Amino acid sequence: MHIKVKAKTAIIALSGLVFLSLSSCARKRPIERAVETVGNRWAKADFDTTLPWLGKVTIVNNGSNSAFGFVGLQSEVALGKFRFTKDHLQFVAVDEVFNGAHASERVINEWNIEHTEYHQKVSGGRVSNVETENDQISYDKKRFFRVNWESAVISEAASFPFSIDEGCWTKKASRLVDSSQEILPGYVSFTLAVDYQVNQECIDEPQYYRADFTHTIHYKYSFKEDAPTEYKPYVYTGELDPLMKKYGYFVTVAPFMNSLGQLENSFLMNRWDRKDTHTIYFAENFPEKYKWIYNDPDTGIIARTNQLFAANKIPMRFEIKENDGNHKFGDIRYSFVSFVEDTDYQAPLGYGPSDAHPRTGEIMASNTIIWVSGLQYYLKLLKDYGERQPTRASGSAIYRKMETTLGQTPANWTATSSFLTVPELANYYRYLLPEFTYGRQGSPFARPGHELDAFTTDKRLSEVSSLNQFKELNGLLEDGQKAITEAYKKENGVKSLARTQALSTVWNFNDTMLAGMDKVLAVTDTEQVLKDILYRVAIHEFGHNLNLRHNFYGSVDAGIDRATQKDPKKLMTSSVMDYLSLQDEVGLDYDWEAYDKAALLYAYSNGEIDSAQLRLPYLYCTDEHIASNPLCNQFDHGTAPSEVLMSLIERYDESYWIRNFRYGRAFWNTDRYRYSAFKTMLDIKRFVSLYRETFQTADIQSELAGIPGLNPFVPQLIADSVGNDLRQSVKLAASFYASVIGLSQVDRPYFESYDEFSGALTKYGIAYDKIFASRFLLGDDAFPLNPNRGFTPVSFIPLRDDGLLGTFINNVLSTVYVNGGDMFAGFNDL
Repeated sequence: MHIKVKAKTAIIALSGLVFLSLSSCARKRPIERAVETVGNRWAKADFDTTLPWLGKVTIVNNGSNSAFGFVGLQSEVALGKFRFTKDHLQFVAVDEVFNGAHASERVINEWNIEHTEYHQKVSGGRVSNVETENDQISYDKKRFFRVNWESAVISEAASFPFSIDEGCWTKKASRLVDSSQEILPGYVSFTLAVDYQVNQECIDEPQYYRADFTHTIHYKYSFKEDAPTEYKPYVYTGELDPLMKKYGYFVTVAPFMNSLGQLENSFLMNRWDRKDTHTIYFAENFPEKYKWIYNDPDTGIIARTNQLFAANKIPMRFEIKENDGNHKFGDIRYSFVSFVEDTDYQAPLGYGPSDAHPRTGEIMASNTIIWVSGLQYYLKLLKDYGERQPTRASGSAIYRKMETTLGQTPANWTATSSFLTVPELANYYRYLLPEFTYGRQGSPFARPGHELDAFTTDKRLSEVSSLNQFKELNGLLEDGQKAITEAYKKENGVKSLARTQALSTVWNFNDTMLAGMDKVLAVTDTEQVLKDILYRVAIHEFGHNLNLRHNFYGSVDAGIDRATQKDPKKLMTSSVMDYLSLQDEVGLDYDWEAYDKAALLYAYSNGEIDSAQLRLPYLYCTDEHIASNPLCNQFDHGTAPSEVLMSLIERYDESYWIRNFRYGRAFWNTDRYRYSAFKTMLDIKRFVSLYRETFQTADIQSELAGIPGLNPFVPQLIADSVGNDLRQSVKLAASFYASVIGLSQVDRPYFESYDEFSGALTKYGIAYDKIFASRFLLGDDAFPLNPNRGFTPVSFIPLRDDGLLGTFINNVLSTVYVNGGDMFAGFNDL
C-alpha cells in the first residue's frame, strides 16, 4: 500500500514535471519569421499619407560612353500622391483645376507591386509559430507591399523638359541599383539603371568602331512630403505684366478656374523664401581646388550674394557646407554644387536648374553642375595654336575682300557708332531698344501664329538643283534646303513657357565662344584664365538657381555705359546671365554685374527696391528673342548695330580655325556644320530687316511722345544717327556675303581635305558657307522681326533704289553676278 502510494505520487510528480517542461518550451519557442524572397517590404502607411508629395527624376550616372543625356539633367518637379491599386503603386497628380466628377486622376507613373500581410496561422485551435502570408484578407486590408521599382510604366524620358533620345536608343531593360532604396518618414528615393540599345540605322562611326551599341543611365527618383510653409508668392498681374519686360525671372504658371468657369493662368515668380537661410552642399568628390569659387570669404559667390542682400537689409542668406556623405546628389531635399572633371561628351559647359514648387513658385532646392574637362582641353588646344600661328585678323582673306568692297579700312567699319559718345543720344537709344525687341510669333498662352514659308519667291536654287549635270551641287542644295527648314523650325518652333525656361538653364558649349582666345592665351597665364572663366560660369549658373533667366542684352547695355562714362572700368556686360566669348570673360570682376544686382534686389525685396528707377531701365532680352532680334545674341559684343554685326563676322572668321579643322579630336562629328553655316548667314541677313523695320522717324516720335519737354528735333536726330549706322550694317552684311562667295580655293578650300593614306577627314570645306551666302545675298529669304508686320520678303535687290545705299548695293550685286567666286561647275548659275 505504501509502495503503491509512493508510486502514484511519483507518477503524478513526473507528470507535473513533463507538463511544466512542455509549457516552458512553448513559451520560449521563437516565431519563425517569413523569409523575404522578393525585394524589400514596405509599410503602406509610409506612402499613403494625408500630405501630397513632390517628386523629381535626376540622371546621376551616364555610363562610360555618354551616348545621350548627362549627369545632373533633371525633370521638373511634380506634385502628386501615392495610391495603391490591386496590382500597382501609382503616383498620381494632385490637380485642383480639372477635378470634377467626370475627371480621372492623371497618372504620373506607376509600378508593379505585391500586397502582403503576415500572420501566424491557426490550426486545430492552436496558433502556429510560423509566419505566413495571410490569404484570408483582401489586398486593400494588407498593410505592407513589395514593389518592383524597375517596372515603371511611364518612361523616365517623359518627365524631362529636354530631349532624351529614345528615337535612336530603345529601352531594353531596367533594374534597381543595389542599396539605392531609402524609405524614411516623409521621404522616398531609389535609383534605376536603364539599359538602352542603339537602333541599327542610327549607328555612327564612333559607336561602330568602339562597339558602343548599348548605353546605361542611372535615374534617381526622389520624393518628399509637401509640408505647408508660410511662403508668400509673388504674383504677376498677367503674362503682359510690364515686369516681364523689365527683369527676366523664371516663372511658374499655375492654372485655375475663375468664377465664370473659364481657365485662367496665374503667373508666379520663382524665388527662395526671402526670410530664411538656405544651405547648399558641395557634391561628393567636389575638387578641392575649385571650392574657393563658392566659399572664399570675400570674393566667393556665396559671400558676394550675402553681401548684396545684407547691404540692402534683405534677411535671406545662403551658406555652403562640406558633404558628410549623407547628402546624395539628386536628393530633392538638398541643394548641391558639382564640378565634374570627368569627360562627358553629352554634357554642356554648365547647368543650373532649380526645384520650384508647381503651385507657389517657391524654390525649394537647386543644383549647379559645371564640366571642367572640356574647358581645360580647349584652353590647351588654343594656347598651343596661339603659340604656333601669328594673329590672323589683319591677314584674313575675308577681311581683305571686305576692305576692297567697302573701300574702307577695318578701323573705319564701325565709325558710324560714334553717336553713342553723345550721352543724350546713347540714352535715348537705350530707352528705345526694348520697343524694337520682338519675340517669336505665337505664345504658349494664345493661339500660335501661322507657320511661315521658309522659301519665298526665290526659286533659283530649286531650278539649279533640278539640273542633272550638276550632281555634286545638286546634293549640296538639297541638303541646304533641308537645313533651312530644320533651322526655321528650331528658330520658330513654339514651346510651352515652362519648358522654354527649363532649357534656359543650360549653357551649351559652343566653338564660337572660343573666337579670339588664342590672342589672350598668348600673353596670359592659362591657369588664371581658367579661374576667371569658371567663376563667371559658376555665378551665371547660380544666377539661374536664384531665379534669373538669360540676358543677352547685357553686352549692349554695358556698351552704352562704356561709351558715355568718362572713366569706365572694364565693362563687357551688365549681366552675368549674358553669354560672352571666353575672350571677353577673362579679367572681369568676381561679382554680380549691375543688372543682376538690380533684378535680385527687386525680386527679394518684393519690388520695394528698384535701382532701375535711378537710371534708364536695364536692357533685357532672353532665349525667345534671339530669333527675332539681331542685337540679342549669344557670344557677341558691341552696342550699335554695326558693332554687333562686326562681332558676329569676327566670331565667324576667327572660329574657322577650330570649326573647320580636326585639331586632335578623336571623333570629329560634322553633322551640324550645314546648320551652323546657315545660322551664321541668317544672323547676318537679319540686319537688313533691322534697317527696314526699326528706328523709323515716325516710330521714334510715337515712342517718345510721352516724354515731357522733349526737344522736337530729337526724334529726327536719333533716326538719322541710328539710321546711318544701320545703313553701314547693310553694307557690312553685303560685303561679307560677297567676300565668302568670292573666296578662292587657295584662301579657304570649299572641298574637304582627307589624309591620303587613312582617308580621315582633316579639314572641312566651306561649300555650305558659299551656298548660303549666295542665297541670302541674291534671294529674299528672311524671317520677320516684328510679328505684327506679317512676312515681309527681305532682299538686297530693292535697296538698289535706296538713295543712300543704291550705288553700293548695285556694285556688290553686279560683281557677284559677274564672278560668283571659286567653286565647282554650276555654282555661278546661282
